[in-house]
Order: sequence, then structure tokens, then C-alpha cells
Amino acid sequence: MKKEQNFFIKQFKKILYERGFTQQEFAEKLGVDQVMISQWMNAARNPSIKSIRKIAEVLEVPLNYFIETSEKKDIDNNDVKEMKTKMSFMEEKLKRYDIEINYLKDKINIFEKMLMKLS
Repeated sequence: MKKEQNFFIKQFKKILYERGFTQQEFAEKLGVDQVMISQWMNAARNPSIKSIRKIAEVLEVPLNYFIETSEKKDIDNNDVKEMKTKMSFMEEKLKRYDIEINYLKDKINIFEKMLMKLS
């Protein structure tokens, strides 16, 4: 099965489930036989571009809902772990900056007090 076909099937199944359609109900709404819907969902047949357009229209989603783009790819566990590691690193860095800023504020206060005594 092609990657694009797999993505279409995944999105198609997902939206039918989210919208509460059975295959039969959606087939009737789309004006096709339920067998056709089943074949699309099981990769036995590919829907035509015309059919995909009609599906998108009936479900009121943009056509690109069924097209995989880099933004839509699922994030795998390694990506999540890497992002968490980076976030922890950034949080630690922010804490150190906070400490440095507070240290500098204290020094400025000391210098201001010294200047006031001198004036």
C-alpha cells in the first residue's frame, strides 16, 4: 500500500468515526454503494480524485485534509523525547538567567546605595 493511500484511509476512517457515520450512512450521503466505501477503507480500491473531492465536500473539510504534508505527520516517540530534553535544557538555562539577573539587580542596588551615600 502506498504511503499516500494509507494516509487517505487513516484520515477517511478518522473523520467518519468523529462524525458518527456508518459506512452505509456515508455511502447514501455520498451517493455510492456501501461496498465502494468498504473497498476504499480496506485499500481494495482507490477513490478517484472526483470522489475525494465529493467526500471532502460532503464532510465539509478542505481537500488537503486527505493529503499528507510534513506538518501533518505524526510525531513519533523519539521526537517527543528529544523535544522534552530540549525543553528541560531551556528551562534550566532560564533558571540560570533568572539567578544572574537577580544577582545583577542586587549589585545595582548596592551601587545605587553607595552613590546615594557619596552624594
